[in-house]
Amino acid sequence: MGVYYYYQCLGGDMRAKGFSLIELMIVIGVIAVINIVMIPNYTSLQRSAKQISSKSSARTLMVALEQYYFIHQEYPSGTNIGISSLFSELRANELISTDPVNPYTGQSYTLNDNAGQILYSRLASDKYQLKGYNYNNQDVLFEYP
Repeated sequence: MGVYYYYQCLGGDMRAKGFSLIELMIVIGVIAVINIVMIPNYTSLQRSAKQISSKSSARTLMVALEQYYFIHQEYPSGTNIGISSLFSELRANELISTDPVNPYTGQSYTLNDNAGQILYSRLASDKYQLKGYNYNNQDVLFEYP
């Protein structure tokens, strides 16, 4: 009675406190199921956001190209060139202020991009095409116009 009485006087209870091993395993299992369900959705959202950002960069470039056409009555020359080659000419005409960022690399567009490359081709003095690629630069993401 001495130890028990002393323990009760301190406000203690003889019952064990905390979580049992079973309760912890159930919580870990629930967290694992949530992760299994959410990770594919998260990667899908990332992929979709990068594709939308790439298309937005192309549309920004299209606006600058239309302004270039309005000034010069023709589009810049070139066939299957990376859009990074156009930026200096568009900047010289003050049609863009900064280079768009490739969402797949996080850097400005270059000719050596291994993902998300956008190629420009002048088809005629009054026609051009922008072709954007996906992650591996093999799957075409878009073709404008």
